[in-house]
Amino acid sequence: MYYRYAKGWRSPDELGPEFILHGNLFSYVFPSDGDVVCLAVSIPLADYLQAGNNDAAGRLEQIFRENPRTADRLDGVEWVSGAFTGLPADSVWRQGSGPGWALVGDAGTAQDPWAGLGMDTAARQAEAFTEAFAEGSDAWNATYDRLRRERTYGGFAETTELAPDLRRLVG
Repeated sequence: MYYRYAKGWRSPDELGPEFILHGNLFSYVFPSDGDVVCLAVSIPLADYLQAGNNDAAGRLEQIFRENPRTADRLDGVEWVSGAFTGLPADSVWRQGSGPGWALVGDAGTAQDPWAGLGMDTAARQAEAFTEAFAEGSDAWNATYDRLRRERTYGGFAETTELAPDLRRLVG
């Protein structure tokens, strides 16, 4: 995976993310605040290893320029970050709480970033923790674990199931 943050991206759908399959390459755009978007691409691991990690920014831009659906939309983009890379990692769903502690977001769950659910998951889990703890009950742990699962496990499971072959999203 390669990803980078930019301003000035022209999206055909102003309200949400874009998911674009082009051959074996899966590009996506995640809108953020302040007119910033995250431009990312997942590529086959063999291609990633063969290309090396010398020019992540150049490889990301090349992939977006070679895709007919995104090629001309890089014109006028202002890069506001460096380029980042990531290798596949195992998905993790850890116990959410115990005596005197609780985990939210990436501390308790981690999955492939293709779905863009990381910040949403962290916010939903923080909200679930706050609700459970604010009840003032000794059973807050069980309440938190239940709310956390109800609010975030579906996205975690779907992301994890589809991550090995994102072509299933369009086929």
